[in-house]
Amino acid sequence: SKEILFPLAPLYKRKGIGFKQAKAVSFHPEGDQELDKPYILGEYVAGDAKGNQEKITYDYLINATGPKLNFEGTEGLNPGTNKTYSVCTYTHADHAWEGLNQLIQEMKQGKKAKILIGTGHAKATCQGAAFEYILNVEQELHRHKVRDMAEITWISNEYQLGDFGMDGMLLSYGSMTMKSHEMVEMVFEDRDIKWILGAGVEKIEDGVAHYENLEGEHKPETYDFAPHMSAEQIIKTMVSQFKKKTETINFHHAFLTKEEIITLASMVEKETGDKSERPLIAGVFLNRLKIKMRLQSDPTTIYGMFERYNGNITRKDLLTHSEYNTYTIKALPIGPIANPGIASINAVLNPANHKFLYFVSQNDGRHIFSETYSQHHSAVVKWQKTAKNREGKSWRNKPSEVAAPALLE
Repeated sequence: SKEILFPLAPLYKRKGIGFKQAKAVSFHPEGDQELDKPYILGEYVAGDAKGNQEKITYDYLINATGPKLNFEGTEGLNPGTNKTYSVCTYTHADHAWEGLNQLIQEMKQGKKAKILIGTGHAKATCQGAAFEYILNVEQELHRHKVRDMAEITWISNEYQLGDFGMDGMLLSYGSMTMKSHEMVEMVFEDRDIKWILGAGVEKIEDGVAHYENLEGEHKPETYDFAPHMSAEQIIKTMVSQFKKKTETINFHHAFLTKEEIITLASMVEKETGDKSERPLIAGVFLNRLKIKMRLQSDPTTIYGMFERYNGNITRKDLLTHSEYNTYTIKALPIGPIANPGIASINAVLNPANHKFLYFVSQNDGRHIFSETYSQHHSAVVKWQKTAKNREGKSWRNKPSEVAAPALLE
């Protein structure tokens, strides 16, 4: 603590800033009967005045809330348990270093590790402190020559990298001005740090963090300060969480069973990352099922290829039969091809009402929808067979015998 704690009063005095070591008990922006100016009621927390209260007036107030250590806001998040650590206080940081140092020693013996750093529940703050810490950890791994043994992942409730809980900032470097999300993304990519955004961690178990993202999907993320979970453990955890999160959903449908709803939702999940498109895509698949038309979904072909998939699918792949390949079967796959989120399930239960039977990617995460094969063919030619429109965006840009999407009947 002697190396970390230092008096702030002299530092502020040198800068001409008044300093009161107190906590804000209440805010009074309209003043009161005694004061006609806005003020906060502060209570001193150190020194001879400790416990005394004072009305501190202001013309302009910047309020930095916290720190309230709300570990109970995330089930299972208790420093020192479930292989989790905190750096919110110097005693916590000391404990975290013990855990990290132990892991470093194991990595020096050849063990690979996965380190997850970020914020907890969806309303958690201190993204800036977590950002500082993840860079410190990455640097420490380099210092001990074990960086190549670790996978580092940032998990945060921010909607964008560099948001820091305050909608980002502008950073100046000489004559260049840069948005914080651009800078943080550049730093993370340079240091090979992965990231998960829009994540509210809702539960911590031994070696796994369960979180909900902005799409309403519930997912687990494994981490180390411990060995990796086995694939079987991860699958069991995902199934358990899926059952828990969907137990209140009414899976009633005019012609699909619960299992078929989940299977179709998994296809919707893989077809688009755009939440607004999911009811549209669910509607396309349901329209096709009603007229017994093949669903012709590329992700089902890919899933049925298993280890044969190398990033491309060819016309031969589309014509190779599997119980998942909806280019060769006139039905749903025999089971889900992914773990669908709540948004995709709701899209199947509440699809968009339209007459579309076709859709094709326009290479920006969204799709062009068509009612007729002729319209669809024109869209395919424009967006997938025209190199300019897909250059640098689509895997179909690679020279090979790759197949144009959904042209088989």
